[in-house]
Amino acid sequence: MSQRLPDDKNKVSTAGPAIAAAPDEVPKPPAGETELGPGYFLQLLEGIGASLEQAYDSANPLPRGHQRLIRQLLIKDGQTQTELATAMHIHKVSVGLYINELEEMGLVERRRHPKDGRAYCIYLTDYLHKFRPEGERIFAEIHAHAIKGLPTEEYRMLLQAMEKMYLNLQELARKPDMVAPLTPPAPDSPPGDTPADAPPVRKKTP
Repeated sequence: MSQRLPDDKNKVSTAGPAIAAAPDEVPKPPAGETELGPGYFLQLLEGIGASLEQAYDSANPLPRGHQRLIRQLLIKDGQTQTELATAMHIHKVSVGLYINELEEMGLVERRRHPKDGRAYCIYLTDYLHKFRPEGERIFAEIHAHAIKGLPTEEYRMLLQAMEKMYLNLQELARKPDMVAPLTPPAPDSPPGDTPADAPPVRKKTP
């Protein structure tokens, strides 16, 4: 049965503490770097991402993990728990917990897989789709605020640059060997020494 969305944002929000930053202040490059260095690039990306998440969290009563799962189903409805875990880059157990809680709220439902009777596909409910216009409105307002003061041509150039970076990083994901792996220094060696007989770094498991 459909249930009302939680209305106590303080109880359901899983967002971390607010980022300590003065209003209207752009972060400065790390020590020893210019604004063209990789550290400043990473700072800006992380700051923009965190600010977007905080703005959306403040207007949406659902925890962030639930929001991410719903976004994946808006992209492709009817995914299995395994497919959702792969798309979200998290463990299947965590996805299962999100599904259970969203199902209790009446926002998603499980249906038998059409080809595998042992599996279930997850679908958004009609009740959830009633909230979609509001969710789109919220993000449209956040987007409008984010690009405030940017001339249309500058914004278009920004999008084109982001598209190029996206393609570059997609290529890197397909060819991870393009970036040399971390080489640890030799034990007890001063900084800058050539690594020699250092223990191997354990590779990350998928």
